[in-house]
Amino acid sequence: MLTTHQIKAKNVALIEIAEELEIDVNNAEAFRNAVLAELDRAVEATRAENPSVDVVLDVGRIQFFDSAGLGALLALKKTIKGRDGELVLSGLGRPVEQMFTMVGFDVIFHTFAAPDEAVRHLSKSPAS
Repeated sequence: MLTTHQIKAKNVALIEIAEELEIDVNNAEAFRNAVLAELDRAVEATRAENPSVDVVLDVGRIQFFDSAGLGALLALKKTIKGRDGELVLSGLGRPVEQMFTMVGFDVIFHTFAAPDEAVRHLSKSPAS
Protein backbone atom coordinates (compact mmCIF):
# COMPACT_ATOMS: atom_id res chain seq x y z
CA MET A 1 0.00 0.00 0.00
CA LEU A 2 2.80 2.45 0.93
CA THR A 3 6.44 3.00 0.12
CA THR A 4 8.73 5.20 2.19
CA HIS A 5 11.85 7.09 1.23
CA GLN A 6 13.94 8.46 4.06
CA ILE A 7 15.49 11.82 3.30
CA LYS A 8 17.87 11.48 6.18
CA ALA A 9 19.84 14.69 5.84
CA LYS A 10 16.62 16.64 6.20
CA ASN A 11 14.94 14.33 8.75
CA VAL A 12 11.99 13.97 6.39
CA ALA A 13 10.12 10.79 5.51
CA LEU A 14 8.49 10.76 2.09
CA ILE A 15 5.61 8.29 2.19
CA GLU A 16 4.11 7.51 -1.18
CA ILE A 17 0.89 5.67 -1.89
CA ALA A 18 1.90 2.73 -4.09
CA GLU A 19 -1.49 2.02 -5.67
CA GLU A 20 -4.63 3.87 -6.65
CA LEU A 21 -6.97 4.03 -3.68
CA GLU A 22 -10.13 5.53 -2.34
CA ILE A 23 -9.84 6.10 1.40
CA ASP A 24 -13.22 5.42 2.94
CA VAL A 25 -14.85 3.90 6.00
CA ASN A 26 -13.73 0.42 4.88
CA ASN A 27 -9.99 1.16 4.83
CA ALA A 28 -9.40 4.49 6.63
CA GLU A 29 -8.13 2.86 9.82
CA ALA A 30 -5.82 0.52 7.90
CA PHE A 31 -4.52 3.53 5.93
CA ARG A 32 -3.83 5.49 9.13
CA ASN A 33 -2.11 2.49 10.73
CA ALA A 34 0.03 1.88 7.64
CA VAL A 35 1.20 5.50 7.59
CA LEU A 36 1.97 5.37 11.32
CA ALA A 37 3.95 2.15 10.84
CA GLU A 38 6.00 3.86 8.13
CA LEU A 39 6.49 6.85 10.42
CA ASP A 40 7.73 4.56 13.19
CA ARG A 41 10.26 3.03 10.76
CA ALA A 42 11.43 6.52 9.78
CA VAL A 43 11.77 7.59 13.41
CA GLU A 44 13.74 4.45 14.22
CA ALA A 45 16.07 5.11 11.29
CA THR A 46 16.89 8.60 12.59
CA ARG A 47 16.54 8.09 16.35
CA ALA A 48 20.24 8.59 16.99
CA GLU A 49 20.08 12.01 15.37
CA ASN A 50 16.62 13.33 16.18
CA PRO A 51 13.45 11.53 17.31
CA SER A 52 11.15 13.88 15.39
CA VAL A 53 10.50 13.26 11.72
CA ASP A 54 8.56 15.44 9.33
CA VAL A 55 6.37 13.62 6.84
CA VAL A 56 5.53 14.28 3.23
CA LEU A 57 2.53 12.13 2.35
CA ASP A 58 2.26 11.89 -1.43
CA VAL A 59 -1.44 11.29 -2.05
CA GLY A 60 -1.31 11.56 -5.84
CA ARG A 61 -2.80 8.09 -6.27
CA ILE A 62 -5.67 8.65 -3.88
CA GLN A 63 -8.80 9.32 -5.87
CA PHE A 64 -11.18 10.06 -3.00
CA PHE A 65 -11.40 10.58 0.76
CA ASP A 66 -14.76 10.14 2.50
CA SER A 67 -15.35 11.57 5.98
CA ALA A 68 -13.57 8.59 7.59
CA GLY A 69 -10.58 9.16 5.29
CA LEU A 70 -10.50 12.85 6.15
CA GLY A 71 -10.69 11.91 9.82
CA ALA A 72 -7.72 9.58 9.33
CA LEU A 73 -5.71 12.47 7.85
CA LEU A 74 -6.57 14.68 10.83
CA ALA A 75 -5.56 11.92 13.25
CA LEU A 76 -2.25 11.50 11.42
CA LYS A 77 -1.59 15.24 11.56
CA LYS A 78 -2.30 15.29 15.30
CA THR A 79 -0.13 12.23 15.99
CA ILE A 80 2.80 13.56 13.97
CA LYS A 81 2.53 16.99 15.59
CA GLY A 82 2.49 15.28 19.00
CA ARG A 83 5.82 13.73 18.03
CA ASP A 84 7.23 17.18 17.19
CA GLY A 85 6.92 16.60 13.45
CA GLU A 86 4.93 18.17 10.66
CA LEU A 87 2.70 16.46 8.10
CA VAL A 88 2.37 17.98 4.65
CA LEU A 89 0.65 16.56 1.59
CA SER A 90 1.75 16.47 -2.02
CA GLY A 91 0.30 15.48 -5.36
CA LEU A 92 -3.38 16.08 -4.66
CA GLY A 93 -5.47 15.29 -7.71
CA ARG A 94 -8.02 17.85 -8.84
CA PRO A 95 -11.08 16.14 -7.28
CA VAL A 96 -9.31 15.70 -3.92
CA GLU A 97 -8.01 19.27 -4.04
CA GLN A 98 -11.52 20.57 -4.72
CA MET A 99 -12.93 18.56 -1.83
CA PHE A 100 -10.16 19.85 0.48
CA THR A 101 -11.12 23.39 -0.44
CA MET A 102 -14.82 22.69 0.12
CA VAL A 103 -14.31 21.27 3.62
CA GLY A 104 -11.57 23.70 4.68
CA PHE A 105 -8.68 21.24 4.65
CA ASP A 106 -6.74 23.62 2.41
CA VAL A 107 -6.35 25.78 5.52
CA ILE A 108 -5.47 22.88 7.83
CA PHE A 109 -2.86 21.17 5.63
CA HIS A 110 0.07 22.55 3.70
CA THR A 111 -0.22 21.05 0.23
CA PHE A 112 2.28 20.98 -2.61
CA ALA A 113 2.10 19.95 -6.24
CA ALA A 114 5.12 17.66 -6.00
CA PRO A 115 7.00 15.84 -3.22
CA ASP A 116 10.25 17.73 -3.85
CA GLU A 117 8.46 21.05 -3.20
CA ALA A 118 7.13 19.67 0.08
CA VAL A 119 10.59 18.45 1.11
CA ARG A 120 12.05 21.90 0.36
CA HIS A 121 9.33 23.49 2.49
CA LEU A 122 10.08 21.18 5.43
CA SER A 123 13.81 21.76 5.03
CA LYS A 124 13.26 25.48 5.54
CA SER A 125 10.74 25.05 8.37
CA PRO A 126 12.07 26.07 11.81
CA ALA A 127 10.41 22.99 13.35
CA SER A 128 12.59 20.68 11.21
